[in-house]
Amino acid sequence: MPYPVEIDENELIVRVVRSPYHLNKSESRLTPSAFRPPPGRRDLSVIRWRYTIPDGRELKTKIRSIGNCAEARYKGLAALIASECLAANVELVDSREQFLGHADILMPYAVPNHEPADGSIADTLAAIRAALRDAAKYHPDPAPEAQLWTIDELPPPCDQSPIRSI
Repeated sequence: MPYPVEIDENELIVRVVRSPYHLNKSESRLTPSAFRPPPGRRDLSVIRWRYTIPDGRELKTKIRSIGNCAEARYKGLAALIASECLAANVELVDSREQFLGHADILMPYAVPNHEPADGSIADTLAAIRAALRDAAKYHPDPAPEAQLWTIDELPPPCDQSPIRSI
């Protein structure tokens, strides 16, 4: 059965959380920076949880490796329902060319690299990032360095188990 390209408003969307960029100093709460696209871009990578790679170990290995560096380490996931993303006035699009289950939150504007956003644009983007942060539920990974995937054991909204058959 092919997976739908259209994202259902009740679908679970998760964002990989890295420290120190996405968390407060005590690593207990998300910051709005968890929902900031890279400079010069308006796309923010997220995962369509139900349509992830069926081997959770492969997915966790991929998640842990993307963007990891000495300054930013994988810490867990931020979970939202698609309707919560859309309520923040962003687009949510499937981008399975990255990998099955990948999607992007599209902000209305991209902030140019090495330049501040104009006043009203900066205010709009800050409000969107804050709305996404407020809607998201942070699930720290109890074993971020472990190869085994533990997110299936976490409480709602992460109880939408990935579809395991392709």
